[in-house]
Amino acid sequence: MAPLVKAHHEKWDGSGYPIGLTGERIPLAARILSAVDCLDALASDRQYRRALPLDQAMAVVLDESGRSYDPQVVGVLARRYRELEEEAARLNKPTPAKLSIGAKIAPG
Repeated sequence: MAPLVKAHHEKWDGSGYPIGLTGERIPLAARILSAVDCLDALASDRQYRRALPLDQAMAVVLDESGRSYDPQVVGVLARRYRELEEEAARLNKPTPAKLSIGAKIAPG
């Protein structure tokens, strides 16, 4: 995972860091992580700004397609981001705590 995390700041046009990789020289998983990370960051509240609405955040990622992000990755993300967001929300729902009814308390 470390090489993928390291490469997720590379940009499709070569202007990223730490190495300045371009296009398909960037590992595919890093290209995916980069676009998804941007979408998530823009659509999440930060200490210094409020979250953008999900559609607006996706518009920013689309605008950077071909410069910062792999156009094919962005295309797939653009088709599926709402579905993926719904799935993530469904999976992240906390399970309500259940009241233990089998506990026995000993006197004293």
